[in-house]
Amino acid sequence: MLYQELPRIDSTPLDGWGRWLIPTLAGAAGLTAAAILLLVGHFALAGIALLCGIGAAALAFRRPDNAEASSESLVGGPDYSLVGAALGLSR
Repeated sequence: MLYQELPRIDSTPLDGWGRWLIPTLAGAAGLTAAAILLLVGHFALAGIALLCGIGAAALAFRRPDNAEASSESLVGGPDYSLVGAALGLSR
């Protein structure tokens, strides 16, 4: 088996949308849960789910934005121990 060097996948910034991504997902999850609970007929639980989603979105928006990406590579190369184990199990 020949080893090929795969091209690096470099992450690109979200051009300012990164701050809104998690709050939007949290709000959408609360809205989805509220809609499902409304369809089932639990109006009070739907309101609580909606408020929890809005609260989670507000908390996620207020978080500090100081997370830095690590510069270490995620893949170090092929794992020959797995290949050796698979060959050892086969006839």
